[in-house]
Amino acid sequence: MFNIYSRRKILKVGGSLIIGATATGSFPLIRTLATGRPKTVLRFKFTLKGGGKGSFDFNTAAQSTVTLNTFGKEYSYFGAVSDFCFSGRDSDFKNENASWKVVPGLKAPFLGLPPYTPGVLSGVNYPNGCSTGTVNACSITVAVLYLGNLEQLPVVSTNPNSYQLIGIDIISPNGQLNRIDAKYSKVIALPYKVDK
Repeated sequence: MFNIYSRRKILKVGGSLIIGATATGSFPLIRTLATGRPKTVLRFKFTLKGGGKGSFDFNTAAQSTVTLNTFGKEYSYFGAVSDFCFSGRDSDFKNENASWKVVPGLKAPFLGLPPYTPGVLSGVNYPNGCSTGTVNACSITVAVLYLGNLEQLPVVSTNPNSYQLIGIDIISPNGQLNRIDAKYSKVIALPYKVDK
């Protein structure tokens, strides 16, 4: 999943941890869910230190699967990320799909962030369905601190303030990591409607 690290230590589990900023707002766009249930789509936009930028949409109503790993339960939301676009030194793509993961056992202080920092590790795994350390390895992971109510998992928060994008890992085919801190990030909720 992610290749967790801080400036002081490295923990190979998958994704990157870096400090970023989050802002909220609104966006005038209508999204629908074919099943007739309302969904809230969160749009993430970010720029990286040293150049590079990206964006993606996260469908918070996506179904999840639960597996157990070293850190306890891991919630995977396959196909929950759409319109994933990234432009940087090592990668350039548009409108791709990806997975979302939440690992409640990987809390922010355990990852090397200051004591009492809230949140647990979550974020994007690209390409869709990839898993670090397997034949279907990820080429990019986006690390996001999840600040929502963990007791409600697998249901994730629809509140943009529950997410803080902190950086990305670009992973080469030989497994080498290029970790890049987020310089700026923003999360907004897109309006939704119910299909009739």
